Parts: sequence; C-alpha cells; structure tokens
Amino acid sequence: MYQGRLASGVNGAIDDILYRDAVHRVPPPLMGDEVIDRINPDHKPMAIVPPLQEGPSSAESENPGRQVTSETQSAVQGRSLPERTVEKTDKEKVDTLRDAAGAMWGALRSVPLPQKTGNRASGNILNIHDIGDPGDIFARVCSKPDLDEFFPFWNFILKEQIPVIVNINEEGLSGDYFPDQSQIISSGSITVTKKTSESLRSENIPRKIEKIKLRVKEVGQPSFRVKLYKITDWPDGSGYSNSKRIIHFCKKLISQRRPPLIHCQAGLGRSGALVLVMNLLLLEGAGLLNKETGVAKLAELINQARVDRNDDRFVTTPDQFYLLLRVLKRLTGLSSSELVDQVNNYCGLED
Repeated sequence: MYQGRLASGVNGAIDDILYRDAVHRVPPPLMGDEVIDRINPDHKPMAIVPPLQEGPSSAESENPGRQVTSETQSAVQGRSLPERTVEKTDKEKVDTLRDAAGAMWGALRSVPLPQKTGNRASGNILNIHDIGDPGDIFARVCSKPDLDEFFPFWNFILKEQIPVIVNINEEGLSGDYFPDQSQIISSGSITVTKKTSESLRSENIPRKIEKIKLRVKEVGQPSFRVKLYKITDWPDGSGYSNSKRIIHFCKKLISQRRPPLIHCQAGLGRSGALVLVMNLLLLEGAGLLNKETGVAKLAELINQARVDRNDDRFVTTPDQFYLLLRVLKRLTGLSSSELVDQVNNYCGLED
C-alpha cells in the first residue's frame, strides 16, 4: 500500500536558480456539482481562503514563503517531476546535527517548485491536499477547520470515508469543529457525537496524544466512526521532542485502511513534518531507504511533498528538519556524524 512513488530518484541539478519577484496562488478548483449542491443548495458564492502561514519563527516572518507562478505548471503536466537539487555554495561545513538541519532547511528554500494544476482531493473548498501519487495517496492535509466550515468538513469526511483525523495543536487551540468539551455538535443534516476519549500511553508514560472516538451521522445515511487524535505537546513552529514516539504514532497511521487527514494550525509545518515521518517509514518498509543516500532521499521526499501541498513552506522550520534527521537516524542506523557528512555533501558545504 502507498508504494507508487517510492522508487523515484533525484539525480540532476538546476543551476542559476532565481526567485521570482511576483508570485501568485492559483485558486484550487471547487468540488463537483453534486457536493456543492449539498453544501450550498442556494448556489451562493463561497470564498476560498488561502491557509495562514505556520509558525511564529522570525525566519519565516522575515522571509515569507514563496509560491511558484502558473508559468511553471507545464513542468508537471503529464510527466514526472524534473530532477533537481540545490546549487553548490561556498559556505563552511557544519559540525552538529542541529546545524545540519539548519543547513538543509536553507538549501531546500533555494529550490523553486513547480505548481500542480488543480488537486486530486475533491474538497478543495476546504483547501485539502492529497499527499502521494494518484491512486496511491498516503495522507491528506489541510489547515485547521473553522466552526463555520463544520458542514463541508464533515461532509468531506463522510464522502471520502476518512477513518482518522490528526489534530496537532496546543491545548485550547484544537478548534471547535468537533465535540471536545461538549458531547454533540450538529449542523444541517450532520451530527457528530463524542463516544469515548482516552490518552495514549507508552511504557506507562502518559503522552499528550488523546484518542477521541466520534460517530458521524447524516440524516438518512448510516453512521460512520472516526478516530480523532489530538497531539497537544507539539508547539507551533517546533519539531516533536521525541522521535521514537512520533515514529510509533506514525506506524499507527500507516496501518489504517485509508489515508488519515492531518492538520495543525496552517497545515504546513507540523503537519508536513508528520507526513514526512510517515513517508520515511513507507520508504523503509519498501526496502528503499538506505544509509548511503538517506539525506538525498529525504530531500527528494520533502520536495515532492511540497509540490503535493502546493506550498514550499511544507515542513517550515529548521527544528522540524532536525526532527526528520533524528527519525532518519533511527530508521537507517546512521550516526550523527555520518548524517552531518551527508548534509554537507548534499548542500555543497566545504572546509
């Protein structure tokens, strides 16, 4: 399952990369007429709101994320993505894994990504994006739904039969689109009922990952059960503190019968890091993650996921890159020094 893109490789290079001064977000297509009729029977105009930028980091506020223009769309229509890597630089080598994460974050910011024409998910009025190849999606990502998006959000969950939602937000910021303190929320013909709630534990250590079992019911239709995982110990802009725990959690997500829907505040930084941990695990399971090319493969996966998300801020901060390098270290058995050497080589850093 979810094996479609795992054998792809990145071998070429793009020279003389220049940032574009004028960038535009191409609005994603609306849902099909049948779904629009159910959400908006009067056919009134419905706004599509672009996601907010994830994370309070000064680096992101000083260097807002760049969106590629529609001029580059032809680069991905009907064929594989172009081979690409970063330019060689004259910067000095880094010595620690955390510094290597910062170097890799900076290097991949210099790679403009082609933008897809449209999106495979049918719920783009909610800015939901599929991650993975067509017919081989392993995750879906969106920004945190608002209460006024309750009906279209849960309508999408029912339509796509999504069994798991992952909500990555600090305590008190999880949103009000699901019954948390209350037991039942309803809007129009859809009712969501909270059945049970429990904290996940590992080796008798309490974790701030709460599993909430929900029942979603639309009038005249069978009820549908959904598990919602709340991760409240992952602050905005940061990487998760325990790589072993997040690997264990992502294995749970991969074992589901259908791809989960993942969101944080903007659906970019923390969501992106979680998706990439899943992707690394899938690669390992397919026997395509090895020591020699671990960092290059991670960079390839980040580039591809950013194209899928239509945003080059997917995995937003150096701290989130640091989490991914720690996960890569666990999965491959690479030492910190070996990972640092690979990052130096990939980024073209010299003594």
